[in-house]
Amino acid sequence: MKTPYDTALRVTDRQLDQVRAAIGQAIDELQRVELAQREIDAAMRRESVASGSDHRMLTEHFFVRARADRQRLRERRALAHAQLEELRRQAVDCYGSRTAIENAAGTFREEAVRLEANAEQMANDDRVGARAGRFRRTSPRP
Repeated sequence: MKTPYDTALRVTDRQLDQVRAAIGQAIDELQRVELAQREIDAAMRRESVASGSDHRMLTEHFFVRARADRQRLRERRALAHAQLEELRRQAVDCYGSRTAIENAAGTFREEAVRLEANAEQMANDDRVGARAGRFRRTSPRP
């Protein structure tokens, strides 16, 4: 049964799909940042071992750049995490709105069924009343 809430339900479904997709992208970004952080940490360990065995090797610039990259990745991670939390909050809001609209649509359907049942009962009562009236008119009076 169609309800006046069907359009709103479709809109909230689309919003929810968009938020889900955005959450997936935010999670992917977090994973990329964490992978890049692990790669930088591994490169720093390798470079540290290599420079420890050869005292002629100058690695100061590498470590300065690597530390700057790690800081930049920490900032990207914090931003991605904040965006993910905001998207999760939006998802909760969308789910809440969707649930409220679904409840309203369910109430509308129940009310329509109740009104239809009442109309049927009234029609049956009218038929029974009319039949009883005809029976009284056609029966002989004492």
